[in-house]
Amino acid sequence: MDNKTISALDYSQPLKKLAWIESTKYMAFELAVYDTNTQNLNKAELDEHSSISYIGHIRWLFDLPILLTSKNNQLIKIDLLGEITFHPQPTTEKILYPALHPGKHQIVASMGNFDRDIGLTRWYADRPQTLSKKTTFSPSNVDDFNAKQQPNGKLVAFTSSRSDREQVWLYDQNSQKTAQLSNFPSSIAPIDMLWNDSASALFILIHKQLFL
Repeated sequence: MDNKTISALDYSQPLKKLAWIESTKYMAFELAVYDTNTQNLNKAELDEHSSISYIGHIRWLFDLPILLTSKNNQLIKIDLLGEITFHPQPTTEKILYPALHPGKHQIVASMGNFDRDIGLTRWYADRPQTLSKKTTFSPSNVDDFNAKQQPNGKLVAFTSSRSDREQVWLYDQNSQKTAQLSNFPSSIAPIDMLWNDSASALFILIHKQLFL
């Protein structure tokens, strides 16, 4: 892995599979999928890699063996053989960080340019809902992003450069307090984070290294 960069990862609890995107300076993107039950590792070269300059975010598409990402105004599906399907959306805005509802077949994503803050809003299936400022957690004058709610808990992990360098922060919804969790020596972008199964720790992907 010394000559490779991992740019995105996600774990599927129903499938018991960990997926990540690998790339090198001169080679195509590869999708790597590790089965935690069988301990098998399979890799597939992405068939449309030339049209995707960077993949920094992937999510398993519900309980299907398909990964979801986005570029510009398109949602993109990647199957386990590396085949890519583009789904253009009727918008001129960029679609960023598509996320999936944990219990329903619904997708939510950020769109356009904005000052990213972390917050909580109610999800309505029958009408759009904008984020109220009253629900914003610990707002700042820098971008806060990549929020991960602690499963069955009140902590929210997110990335922010509010301490000059991008670090991992925790917001406690009970105490309404924010604390810096990590103190890495350099900026950690691009980054992805996942809570572990017991929701007691975070897996943090930074460049070519995975931290716990």
